[in-house]
Amino acid sequence: QIQAAVVAGGSVRFLRQILVELQPNFIELLGRDRLSKVISFTGTLAETTVPLRNAILKYAPQNVFGLERLITDVGQGNWDSLVEDVRESAYVKPLVKQIGGYLEKLKVMVKQSLLPTELLPELVLGSLSLTMEICVEGYSKARRITAEGHNIMLYDCQEIKSGLERVAGIRNHDWSFLDEYVHAYHFPLDALLNFFREHPQYTKTQLQGLVVSGTWNQKEKTKLLDALNYHGAVTASASNSRATSTTR
Repeated sequence: QIQAAVVAGGSVRFLRQILVELQPNFIELLGRDRLSKVISFTGTLAETTVPLRNAILKYAPQNVFGLERLITDVGQGNWDSLVEDVRESAYVKPLVKQIGGYLEKLKVMVKQSLLPTELLPELVLGSLSLTMEICVEGYSKARRITAEGHNIMLYDCQEIKSGLERVAGIRNHDWSFLDEYVHAYHFPLDALLNFFREHPQYTKTQLQGLVVSGTWNQKEKTKLLDALNYHGAVTASASNSRATSTTR
């Protein structure tokens, strides 16, 4: 697919730029005797799909943004508010602006033949996924989330989703990673225990942060944290058992 996209788009500059800026181990992965063939498009590009796609990740948002700064800003939202009036938090517009600006930059790169058209959808979806990761990680670092603060969080998420879908030019993106985490603050004890078991995509730290900052009473929080520690120990034990049986 990359071969077709690069050849069809005539993106020789894109490939040369990639090859010039690559990590040194790319040449070892590719093989020195084949490097010149790739540059001259003599039919070996398809065989380099994996290292080339890895190289393209240099354009991914993880390598563009100050992620720790963004996560910290999200975590410092007005989550302990006791005010009924719901307004978006200070981090929302800068986050949408930064991610949205990156998406616009990708579109310009496509027009300038610096990025194959076929790769744009993948990078757009990757940017939206990264946004969800930033928000969940930031929310997990909140110290206290009141009922009013949770309403603000829900409003923030809606603004983020609508803003980025507008910039990305897509509708009804799958935001479940973000939505399910945020809505879990409403869950009663038993439902949250089930949530832990059914959502392995969240880290233990993210789930612990959800519990510690939530509105459950101290007894419920202790039970929830104990369940997370037990689940983590069981998971680790199972992983070790599989590893041991594999080496035998």
